[in-house]
Amino acid sequence: MSITYRNIKSIPLTSDEVDENFRNLDSRLSALENRQDNVEAISRIDQEFNVLKFFTNKGREIGRVTIPPFQLNPQGDWRPGTRYAKNDLVSKGDGQVWICLSPHTAEDWRKDAGNWVLLFQFNRG
Repeated sequence: MSITYRNIKSIPLTSDEVDENFRNLDSRLSALENRQDNVEAISRIDQEFNVLKFFTNKGREIGRVTIPPFQLNPQGDWRPGTRYAKNDLVSKGDGQVWICLSPHTAEDWRKDAGNWVLLFQFNRG
C-alpha cells in the first residue's frame, strides 16, 4: 500500500491516483480503528462499600477511589434564628423535607429559601 505524492511525481495526480490515495488512507485508518490487541480501556467499575475499583478490558485493576461518606443531619422543623449547616434536613409545610445547601443562620423563609432545596414531599391523603 503506497501513497502517491504530487511533489514527488512532479505533475498533478490523476483522479485514479487521488482515489487510490484515499482508498489506501481509509484502509489504514480502518485497520487502526479495529486494532484491539494493544488498546486498554476501562471496562468495569466495581463498588465495595465506599470504594470504587476500576478495571481494564484486560482484567487489570488500575485504580481505587474512596468515596467520602455522605451524612444527613435531621434537625426537625425549620425555625428562624437557628444556625444550619450543609446537609441539615428540616421539615417545612405540608410534609416537605428540605436539605441545606450552605451554612447560615435562618431568618425569614422567603429570604432563607435560597439556602435549601426540596428533597422530597410526603403525600398525605
